[in-house]
Amino acid sequence: MKHTSAAAVFAALLTASSALAQGFDGASILLENNDSVDRDYSVASVEGRLSYGLGGGFGVQVDAYAMTYDDGDSGHGLALHGYYAVNSDLTVGVFAGRDDWEWLRSGARFFGLEALYETDAWSLEAYVGRYSVANNPDETYFGVLTSYEMTDSLEVLASTEAWNYARFGGGTWGHYTIGARYSLNNGAFFEGRVGQLRDGNYTRNLVSLTLGFDLGGGAVFTRRDYMAITDGW
Repeated sequence: MKHTSAAAVFAALLTASSALAQGFDGASILLENNDSVDRDYSVASVEGRLSYGLGGGFGVQVDAYAMTYDDGDSGHGLALHGYYAVNSDLTVGVFAGRDDWEWLRSGARFFGLEALYETDAWSLEAYVGRYSVANNPDETYFGVLTSYEMTDSLEVLASTEAWNYARFGGGTWGHYTIGARYSLNNGAFFEGRVGQLRDGNYTRNLVSLTLGFDLGGGAVFTRRDYMAITDGW
């Protein structure tokens, strides 16, 4: 009886593990450093994203990150996505999350809509969201990110994003980047990007270097928090 019971438990564990594996849609782990070439200022971050299929084309994704500026300030955040695979090329979703930084007495919250369109070579990701900081009007942000696979290992990247902000006197800034990603067969990749963050008052030139690892092809969506969209600025 003891052997039978142990075998049954072992079989149940195998069944549960198999079910989890079948639902796994992908995960990504990244180490990143963003540097402002105009100022002696940089920010280092680590992030993890996990996508899990629920069946019927539906799935959920969890994002988490932590970052530290070179002056010692730090922050972290969490987000949750819900998504639906319309077909093999198109996935649509919603997202919501929270940022917590040392210089913010209360956390900031955000939510929005997103979509991902992928072919064999092209990837196009778009989103629109609302951002809320205590005692400030809500802010709107949106963006488009694209990549093109030139070879099995090399991709070129580009993005354009904008934020209508109410803090700091109000205004609109744009964030524009180009870059490339080189991937290895084991899921590891190296990514480099250059870009600008600018509004009517100033322009900052940014350089970003990333070392990452994708499991199962990587998480479905990228992050939607303030730090991801501004490269820490």
